[in-house]
Amino acid sequence: MRTGLIKKSLLALLVSTIIIYFLGWKFIGSNNFIYLKIKELIPPAVKATLKQTLFVLPAMRSEVNYLKNRNKYLEFKNGYMAGMLRTQLGTAYGMWGRYFEFDRQKVDCPKSAKVILFTGQSNAGNYLFSKEYENKRHVNFFKGSCYVLDNPVFGATGGQASVAPAIASKLISQLPYIFLTTGWVGTSIKAWSDEGPRLSEYTNEELKDLQKHGHDLSAVIWIQGESDSIWMCDKDTPSCTTPKKRIDYIKYFDLMKSKILQDLKNKQNVKFVITQTSVCGNELARDETLNAQQLQLGKDKNTYVTEVTDSLGEEYRHDRCHFNALGVEAIAEEISSVLNDILPS
Repeated sequence: MRTGLIKKSLLALLVSTIIIYFLGWKFIGSNNFIYLKIKELIPPAVKATLKQTLFVLPAMRSEVNYLKNRNKYLEFKNGYMAGMLRTQLGTAYGMWGRYFEFDRQKVDCPKSAKVILFTGQSNAGNYLFSKEYENKRHVNFFKGSCYVLDNPVFGATGGQASVAPAIASKLISQLPYIFLTTGWVGTSIKAWSDEGPRLSEYTNEELKDLQKHGHDLSAVIWIQGESDSIWMCDKDTPSCTTPKKRIDYIKYFDLMKSKILQDLKNKQNVKFVITQTSVCGNELARDETLNAQQLQLGKDKNTYVTEVTDSLGEEYRHDRCHFNALGVEAIAEEISSVLNDILPS
């Protein structure tokens, strides 16, 4: 009885996913950002649903077998579990109308302005609490146009605030910068390095579009790591679907980096600012091994590793994971300090 109900639910999910996928193209258009994001997510989501139907459910003859086999069968090609179907696809659908409700001023892209890419997972997205920051010079690029850089930023998931406007407000350079913001909630470093949702490929396409119009990439701000921490879930929680195995973060970072910089003419000069990030909930435990790998990335002459975000405790976060206004200010201070040292003034 229980297995039959679950099979029907999964079948309904698969059918509704396909319907929404095609309706998105019909009613919103193939060039729409949300459509493109869902287009990138649907194929692995459909595969995961089929895996659940074909492989997992027959194993659910007992709760023990289910718990023992779940991680084996629900793993995506890009390394994270079927929880992505719940969190990331759900986020995409939840944001369906968000980008069309903003009354955001479109502006001219500053001539020959350089680009700062701000990306990673949710703390590089719009999941933070922030005060307002004034940005008169710097802009936000989104699907072929520039907009006033304000919260929530265009191109990243979430509907609250990003640290990007705070960072931009603290840049001392008199030169304008174009911020490309593509942070995606809940993503492992593997999602940015494997084929999967094509997050790095999407980012690279945007960068090449900017390059085509005379805007070269100067710096990348990378805030990511929570999904790759061994402490992401409590060890004794049966519903935890995040892998506990350590990953070779450096290997996957290099793969991600090569995908994002592919075919960019000045890629050898691009600076990377990386945060030591692993903390999210669960007693705010740091993954020291992951931090060490992130720190090791700083051996590259064009890579700079900061102490934030793991140095910030609960008083800097509004939900034990994502940052409040104090956290945003602290992160912006440290990252902008690095950028002010390495970017031309």
